[in-house]
This record gives sequence, C-alpha cells and structure tokens, in this order.
Amino acid sequence: MVTFEKLLYDAITQAVEKYRSSSPEGLLSDLYIQWNGEDGSLKFFDDEERFLLQVFTDTLDVSIDEGVIAKTLDELLHTARVSDIFNAEFTLRPFSIIVVDENFVTQSEHFLLESDSMVLDQKFMDRLDKELDDFMHKLFE
Repeated sequence: MVTFEKLLYDAITQAVEKYRSSSPEGLLSDLYIQWNGEDGSLKFFDDEERFLLQVFTDTLDVSIDEGVIAKTLDELLHTARVSDIFNAEFTLRPFSIIVVDENFVTQSEHFLLESDSMVLDQKFMDRLDKELDDFMHKLFE
C-alpha cells in the first residue's frame, strides 16, 4: 500500500522532472500544490502557475486535508532524499513549496534554504514577521 508521504514525494519528484524537461533553460524557485478536497486531487504548478502534474489521493487509507499535507511536507523536507531533488542546477534558493487554494492564495509555505536544506516552518515565519513589525514600530517611534 502506498503511503501519503510516498505519493507526495513521488509527485514532487515527477513535477520537478516535468518542469526540468519542459523548461531546460528555466530556473525554478517555487512549487505550488493545490489541494481539491472534493475529488481528492493534488495539482502541482511551477512558479509561473503553469500546470505540471495532478495526482489523486482517493486510493489511500488515510483522510487527507490541508493540515495533513502541511505536516507531511514538513516531515518530507526534513529528509535527506528530498534535498537531492532540489539541489539541482535549475532550482533557486531559497526554494519554497507553497500549498495554495484554487485562486493561488497561500495556505501554507515550506522553505528550503541553501544547500544544507534548512527548513523554516510557518510558525517560525509568523514569529519572525511579528518581531520585525515590532522592531520597525519601535524604530520609527
């Protein structure tokens, strides 16, 4: 039985390979994942919102939602095998995988920085955003 993690890993790999084969001179900085809860599909788009791939999760024994997708992405991005996908010459750093809705509004964002694959989660980014806002507010008082 295929796990959701395996399905997601394989889909990311296929989407990146499809981008690479269709845009040999291009540089990829973001990969968008669009979740459709009605039909259980995940659609993958490049950083210019061009469709790359669609996979379906209806064959899995687990219930999938945006929270499961975000958690699984975080777990995947902490593994060494994923860094091999994004250590190619056609990916730009920082690289992000962004879960979006049907209008490409960001639902969650997952970052890979530099070649040592440092991962920053959304909580960290939110906290950093607040700290920078507080700093700017104090600076201009």
